[in-house]
Amino acid sequence: MERRIIKAKKHTVNDVKRILKEMDKIAKTNYSTLPIKTSARMTRALGGAVCQISRRGIKTTVRALEFKFSRFFLDAYLTDKDFKDIVVHEWMHLYVNELHQENCNHDKRFKDACKKFGYANMGGYSCSREVGMAFVEAINTYKINKARG
Repeated sequence: MERRIIKAKKHTVNDVKRILKEMDKIAKTNYSTLPIKTSARMTRALGGAVCQISRRGIKTTVRALEFKFSRFFLDAYLTDKDFKDIVVHEWMHLYVNELHQENCNHDKRFKDACKKFGYANMGGYSCSREVGMAFVEAINTYKINKARG
């Protein structure tokens, strides 16, 4: 039986930008130019895609504004694949919402777009146990280090 070593590491905002640029190149978008904010206050979500939704009469307009990622997400020891899947998931929200000019959440349009870009299992992405545990561990490490001063 062959044992595979899984390499996990901390990631940076530059890693996020690199992945966003990869997706932009494929889809001919420019989401990698949007602000990327990080927060230690995000403890229930790994990331988020922020859109402005404006309604004028029957017309709805969706405009991508920024990405938000938990500081703990960046500090967690994740494999490159898990990290990329989460960043792409957030990119996908902006892409689908602007494409359809409404908040698509994790509906069929979102899932279809994920398949189109080769991320078939991403629709309604819930973290694998390993990602979830790394996230919890990163939060606990932060709290311990903060208490130490």
